Amino acid sequence: MADGRPVGVVMTHEREGQAWIQIVGTLADWRGKGVAGGLLAHAMSAFKAQGYGTAGLGVDTHNPTGALSVYRRAGFEVVRRRATYARELTPA
Repeated sequence: MADGRPVGVVMTHEREGQAWIQIVGTLADWRGKGVAGGLLAHAMSAFKAQGYGTAGLGVDTHNPTGALSVYRRAGFEVVRRRATYARELTPA
């Protein structure tokens, strides 16, 4: 919070018995100031207190916001990569 308004958010849930980070977001003006890292640290602390042994998250590897480096600094490692395919359908 800054001046009474939120500048970042983290949303979590359980996914197949694992703590899961669903959303991490920081307002553009607040990026690079440790907001996302602080939210992740808070989530990790809460997960540990709740007895979880691991935490996971998914991210678009082409994310332009610097999310990959934030997650790496928070101790996350890539354990799986996925590809999504799309095709334009043209009228016959």
